[in-house]
Amino acid sequence: MSVTEQMAGTMLPSENLPIEARFIKLMARRLHEYGAGAHRLETAVSNVAEQLGIRCSVFSSPTSIFITFSGFEFDEDDLVLPAQLIRVSPGDMDIGRLTEVDSVSQAVADGELQVEVGVDRLKEIAKRSPIFGLPIHLLAWAATGMAVTSMLKSSWTDIVIASMLGVLTGIMSMRWGKRLQTIGSFEPIIAAMITVLAYLLSALLGGSQVPHIVIGALIILMPGLNLTLAITELATGHLSSGTSRFAGASVVLIKLALGVVLATQAMTALGFDTDGATTVLAPDWFIWLSVLVAGFSFAILFGILIRDLPVVIFTAVSTFALNFYVSSHISPNVGIFLASLYVASASNLFSRLTNRPAVIMRMPGIILLVPGSLGYRAMTLLFSDDMDAGLSSVVGVATVLACLVGGLLLGNTLIAPRRSL
Repeated sequence: MSVTEQMAGTMLPSENLPIEARFIKLMARRLHEYGAGAHRLETAVSNVAEQLGIRCSVFSSPTSIFITFSGFEFDEDDLVLPAQLIRVSPGDMDIGRLTEVDSVSQAVADGELQVEVGVDRLKEIAKRSPIFGLPIHLLAWAATGMAVTSMLKSSWTDIVIASMLGVLTGIMSMRWGKRLQTIGSFEPIIAAMITVLAYLLSALLGGSQVPHIVIGALIILMPGLNLTLAITELATGHLSSGTSRFAGASVVLIKLALGVVLATQAMTALGFDTDGATTVLAPDWFIWLSVLVAGFSFAILFGILIRDLPVVIFTAVSTFALNFYVSSHISPNVGIFLASLYVASASNLFSRLTNRPAVIMRMPGIILLVPGSLGYRAMTLLFSDDMDAGLSSVVGVATVLACLVGGLLLGNTLIAPRRSL
């Protein structure tokens, strides 16, 4: 059977595709697995395919990727390959691996790396061990809980409890997260467990703000980043991916809020109440230290390459400082807008000057701005039958999202990104 006859069949295994098509398919899968949004992934894949001299159409959603290829010449025929379907699960953000995939893809597109070698490199990236080991990851979960709780102006006791429960959340996520997510029960179970333990430890150690503790311990699970990405996809015309991603993020919020509300009502019925506790609040200077710690924690949890740590720390601190100053002197919404505008512009400038992905600088900046905790609070209020406060919080989340995405889009307009990622 000739190559043309083989490829014209209705079934075409990946190993029988031209090497360029195999590289493009694997590149798309890797970008999706490591957290690239549809608007970034489709542009990146199309650009590399064009540089390789083939025509490619790609459609990305949170659970699948469709790719069509044409332009391959066999026996003087302009061959059109059958459409390729890649089934995927919504990927977690892994900026380190995302940067490596971008580097390999650009090297192949520029002719600095053979396509066959590029395929092998992409396979190796998936097999690579995490940059930081399990103990460092658990330390990052604890530090994130500490940082977020302190930013909410909590007591020393609350900060310590949130750090302890942050470690438990990390262990549960890495040990049973994927298994329980297949049946949709992970978020309500972990939320209820953390809430119960927050009440018990607060009663034992003298904690005063259980809601702050719960937010700090669960903050990494809150889909604020996905909400922001969904609105960005909708704003850039990727309606299918944006709608499904927004629905998925909303369901995660609902499940987290459900677990927290049920556990809270159960503990309240049992007589646990921390409203009367008196504790010493952490000083204001500790908030700034927490921002610095949060930068390190996000770098670890998002797999940032060690060489990019200074960029991540600088971005986290400068973005928080800008948002804090403007929010204090003008308004919180203006602070969110200007901070996101700064992040988008600065990250695109960084990409132009270094020829590296803007996501290295963009993601650590916006992670401190995304409204995950606001969405969680809105859902808990609605589940608690406080409709007025709940609806007001929902409007607040929508306003923050609009300001955040508006700033990001305007920043991309003022300084256009050089790279797709």
